[in-house]
Amino acid sequence: MAEDSDCVHTVDLLGLSQFVLEKEGALNIIEQLRGGVKARWKYQQVRNFVNALIKPQINRVYQTYSISALSTQVASEPVAFSVFRARRLDQRDKWFENVDDLGSRKTVDKSGRCHQPGAPVFYGSLFSETALSEIEVELGEQIVISEFQLQQGQEIIVMPVGELDYFWRTKRTYLGEEIEGSSKPFEDVLDTINSNVVPLLIDAFLAAEFIAPARCQADYKITSAFSDIIFNEFGINHEIDAIVYPSVAFRGGVNFAVRPESERKKMKLIDAQVVEITEALGYGIFGFKKMGKLKSIANGQLEWQKID
Repeated sequence: MAEDSDCVHTVDLLGLSQFVLEKEGALNIIEQLRGGVKARWKYQQVRNFVNALIKPQINRVYQTYSISALSTQVASEPVAFSVFRARRLDQRDKWFENVDDLGSRKTVDKSGRCHQPGAPVFYGSLFSETALSEIEVELGEQIVISEFQLQQGQEIIVMPVGELDYFWRTKRTYLGEEIEGSSKPFEDVLDTINSNVVPLLIDAFLAAEFIAPARCQADYKITSAFSDIIFNEFGINHEIDAIVYPSVAFRGGVNFAVRPESERKKMKLIDAQVVEITEALGYGIFGFKKMGKLKSIANGQLEWQKID
């Protein structure tokens, strides 16, 4: 470890990985990232530091869950597992024509909460109100709300971020209450918190980053770096399909960032409706008029039925 620890961005990655095992080292890096270096540093530098933060904790804190087509993660009784997605119409009264238009974007040229330019993901929410809140709909806009369901016989492997922080606050996990032992790793971490607060500190920092509104592209560097590491390094061995993260815009809401290939292979569009926003009261409270609903899908083409 270099003696000049106030300038940790000059430290080699091996030394940095040892440095962040200690509370002072992790806190030093977190304070630098929060203090503005994510706006000044290039993405790869930020990614290196996020990687150094989470790598020692990856198997203790970041659990994976399997969600099946009939799931009890979101209800007391088994229900078909679905996520909702909201898309603005590019042109008023010109509705989407192809099923692919409602799924993952084919290309992205800017960073987002869980993606980098050129590497899109499929974003969905557990509830339609969360999906509407996430895209910040406005009065008079026309929106397509679509529902994608996990196909029979399929399962997705998800990894929540911020779940240790959530468990610390609520003594509950995001999705795993019915999975025996799902809270055990978190209980073990909290049992040693007086001597080792680093895992909780790191996960609380990441949870705060995921729920913080983005004012500019730089504000996505940390969360997109985390997602890149989970999908493309940790996820290679664990076959992770999706990251679960708390909603920015809808308090208590849960979002999913799904690999496009997992969405196309494992999920199916089962319903969609076109709505016009008639009320946008804030706090996730919307009123809307139904303009049309999905009638059928034939060879990937959407057929709509207008509602008078």
